[in-house]
Amino acid sequence: MTRILVAEDDSAVRQVIKETLAAQGYQIIEAENGAKAYELTAEAAVAERPDLIVLDIMMPQMNGFEVLEKLKANPQTAYIPVVIVSARNQTQDETRAMRAGASDYITKPWSPGDLESRVKLALDHRRSSKPSKISLSRQR
Repeated sequence: MTRILVAEDDSAVRQVIKETLAAQGYQIIEAENGAKAYELTAEAAVAERPDLIVLDIMMPQMNGFEVLEKLKANPQTAYIPVVIVSARNQTQDETRAMRAGASDYITKPWSPGDLESRVKLALDHRRSSKPSKISLSRQR
């Protein structure tokens, strides 16, 4: 089952995202702040890492930009697609997120269908571009 980490400090928004994606058959992991999101992703065993992260920008303890930059700098988590869902709708915020390695950027409010399709697109892209174990072993 595909695992998605939803990192959002607003519990009501987190619940809506969780219900929207769970209805599509995804297993949801929740984080209420950036530090927890990073901990659940970077410090978890490989089998426990999420397949995708839905990440808010404005969160306590570690903001979404910091989480994204740390994940993309770590070779063990750099491959995980990150879809930003944020109330920050300035072009410079989206540009910063995309340059840091985000797969997509959605501004709040969003429609459930938009979130579903962008998550699916990011997961499909990851599956089609992820190196196989065979090719990794040949590179060594």
